[in-house]
Amino acid sequence: MIRDHERKVQERTKDLDRKVQELTETKTAVLNMMEDMEETNKNLVKTQQQLKETLKELKESDIKKDEFISIAAHELKTPLTSIHGFSQLLLSPGIAADEEKRGKFLRIMEKESMRLAKLVNDILDLSRIDLGTIKVNNEEIDTSQLMDDVEREMDIPMKERGLRSEYDIEKGLPRMVTDQEKLREILINIISNAIKYTPKGKISVKVQTEDGNLQVMVKDTGIGISEEQQKKLFHRFYQIDSSYTRKAGGAGLGLALSKEFVELMGGRIWIISQEGKGSEFHFTLPIKPPLARPAIKPV
Repeated sequence: MIRDHERKVQERTKDLDRKVQELTETKTAVLNMMEDMEETNKNLVKTQQQLKETLKELKESDIKKDEFISIAAHELKTPLTSIHGFSQLLLSPGIAADEEKRGKFLRIMEKESMRLAKLVNDILDLSRIDLGTIKVNNEEIDTSQLMDDVEREMDIPMKERGLRSEYDIEKGLPRMVTDQEKLREILINIISNAIKYTPKGKISVKVQTEDGNLQVMVKDTGIGISEEQQKKLFHRFYQIDSSYTRKAGGAGLGLALSKEFVELMGGRIWIISQEGKGSEFHFTLPIKPPLARPAIKPV
C-alpha cells in the first residue's frame, strides 16, 4: 500500500512538473508575443511618422511646384508680351523708318528672347537631372580663356547697374578636364545673382587653384541673406521673400541649377552671408575628375 502511495505521489509530481513546464512555456510564449507586439508597435509608430513626413514633403513639393508654375508662367509671359508688343510697333511705317527706334526695339526683343530661352533651358536641364538623362561632357578646356570670356560678358550688366567689378584671377591657371558649358553657366548664374541683389557697390570674383581643385569666390556688397534664408537658398523654385526680390524678378532657378551642376561635376558649393552686409558664394571643382581620361585632341 505504501508503494502504491509512493507511485501515486511520483505520478502526481510528474504531472505537476509537466503542468509547471507547460505554464512556463506558455508564459515565455506570451512574453515573446508581447515583445513582438511591442516591437511591431514601435515599427508601426516609426512607419506612421515616416508616412507623415513623406506626406508633408509631398504637400510642400506640390506647393513649391504650384508656386513655380505661377512664377514660370509670369516669367514666360513677360518676355513674350514684350516681344509681341515691340514686333507690333515695328510694323508701324513711322517706326520702321526710324533707324534709331528700330534698332532700340530690336535690341530689346533680342534681350527678351535670350531671357525666354534661358528659362526654358533651365527647366529642361532640371527635368533631365530628375530623369537621370543629363550628361557631363568632359573635355580639356583653357580655364584662363573661359574666365576672360565670362568677365567680358558679365561686365556689361555690371556697368548697366552702375556697379564696380574686381577680378582676381590666378595667373597661369591650369587647363581643366570638365564640362565647359556647365562651368560657364555656373559662373554666370552666380555672378548674375550677385548683380541682381546688389543695388550699389562692387562685385568681386576670385579664382585660384588649391589641392587639385579650382576654387571660385563671388563676393558682393548687396543686401545679404539671413541665416534662415540661407538654408533654402539652393532649393529649387526658392526666392528670397522681400520687396527687393519682387522688384528684381526671376524664376529662382539659377542657384538651384548651379548647385546641381557643381555636385554633378564632383564639386561643392556654399554661401557665407549676413543680412545687410553682402554675400560670398564659393564653389570648388576638381581640375580633373576622378579617373578622367585624357581629352582626345582632333587630328
